[in-house]
Amino acid sequence: MEFNQEQLQRALPSFDFYFFDEIESTNKTAKQWLEDGKVEKNAVLIADQQTGGYGSHARKWSGDQSGLYCSIIFPISNMVPINPGAITMQTATVIAQTLNEVYQSDVKLKWVNDLILNRKKLGGILCELVTNLNNQIIGLVIGFGINISKQSVPAELESIAINLSENVSADNNQKFITQVLDGIKKSYHSEQNDSWLNDYKELSTMYQQMVEVDLNDQHLVGRVADFRDDGALVLKTSENVVPILAGTVSFHEK
Repeated sequence: MEFNQEQLQRALPSFDFYFFDEIESTNKTAKQWLEDGKVEKNAVLIADQQTGGYGSHARKWSGDQSGLYCSIIFPISNMVPINPGAITMQTATVIAQTLNEVYQSDVKLKWVNDLILNRKKLGGILCELVTNLNNQIIGLVIGFGINISKQSVPAELESIAINLSENVSADNNQKFITQVLDGIKKSYHSEQNDSWLNDYKELSTMYQQMVEVDLNDQHLVGRVADFRDDGALVLKTSENVVPILAGTVSFHEK
């Protein structure tokens, strides 16, 4: 996917941009650069193809053939409170809203990090904190991958994954990446508040729905009663209310 690099740099001067035809993983490279001290300001890595992409819980990301793969580096020079779960949800909200505006699509969100279109996976988000040898946080990497073209989805995954395809053009792609990076930057640097939560709930496929949650040692069934500003899903079971910060969530089959 081609972008006008000069236009991006003019529109977003607070970022340094790096473009790759192919890379193992934009997130992996971004984290390594932070650890090696190669970046001192906000940076963006954009690739057309990944050979070793991964998602939450180190799951392999399958849509690596031809899509949009982007990682944003925010170096951290002082100790600020950061909640990757909340940032993931904020980022997902910004991406879904921007996709829907630019491509006239109807992208929804599946907690905590999936972009959904027509009940199939369009993409995903992964936020990772990076620490130094003294276990001090030195940066945040916000990564996302989106199946833009038909080549993004292998034939064997067409039943569960989908590409954007509609209204895809060079102009729209340029508009999308510019707006989404600006939106994520503003979201990251804004004062901590929960104003984005209502937008997330409106975009959620699971809000007020019956779901099943698989934890390490538990299997829970209940209704998604709420989402919290720390990134938690609030599950109301027949017995109590349980905040879920991590786990595999699926719709409950009646």
